[in-house]
Amino acid sequence: MIIYNHKKEFLGIEEKDLQALGFNDLQSLQKEVSDFADLFVKTPGHVYNFQHVHWIDFITCAESNEEQKVIISANNKNYKATIQITITYLVDNPTSKAYLIHLIHLCEIMPKESESLSEDTVEKEVLVDPTDESLEFQEGNTSLHIDKSETEENSINVTVDTYETPLEIDLEDELELKDKIEQTPSVKTAQKRFKNDYIYDPTVASEELGLPLELIEEFIQDFIEQAKEFKEKLYVALNEGELNNLKILSHKLKGVAANLRIEDALETITLANSSSDLHVIRENLDAFYSIIAKLVDERL
Repeated sequence: MIIYNHKKEFLGIEEKDLQALGFNDLQSLQKEVSDFADLFVKTPGHVYNFQHVHWIDFITCAESNEEQKVIISANNKNYKATIQITITYLVDNPTSKAYLIHLIHLCEIMPKESESLSEDTVEKEVLVDPTDESLEFQEGNTSLHIDKSETEENSINVTVDTYETPLEIDLEDELELKDKIEQTPSVKTAQKRFKNDYIYDPTVASEELGLPLELIEEFIQDFIEQAKEFKEKLYVALNEGELNNLKILSHKLKGVAANLRIEDALETITLANSSSDLHVIRENLDAFYSIIAKLVDERL
């Protein structure tokens, strides 16, 4: 158990957690980090120190029963655990909330699993199951899982979960966009629709997903970086006629674009993903990366 005060400052840690992570005492841990959360590894689908939202706030504000996972790096080893937070009160400020952080099932990650995790982190992949009602969005080396409740039609559950998470598409919006895409025979139609009059508004995703605008902007930056990382692989796959690899990569980008409600990017990457015509695929990929460049310019 780890203790944070009302200011979300690290105060202490239970002996068994220290020993499980290979530390003899708190002083030895403090030689490595001042805040316990600095040990969190920025990993797809896991909690870490977000830039714009405090990770404690993110967990406590998430309306979800799903597990919140974390990867911890300590003493040249990686550990995994599930985080649970209990609200408590401390005598130094008895009217303000403090936090007890429970590391459930804390254990070392075995070499094979660690190697796989490292590869996944480098690739920054977003895994999307098209048959599921939930989608993943990778934020940097992490991803959020937003899952539509089966019992509450309009509710959104936000969780952090390794390669099982990022943001969920509103199913009605997805079907509407899909219908529009199916009616668009080539990228030229998409460009005509979006090029001059479409301006991406991140507040749409923020409001629909119930997430802070700052966090959405952070996800957009990571989407841009992910698109850049996939670019060479996509064009290599296209040039070599490896359509299966191209579809896998473009499907991941399509899911993220849908999650963030970037409609022009979604339409072009979907056209590239669904076509078997190499010329149409190339036109759509070119259009998609023009949109990515536009997103970059808008954020400069």
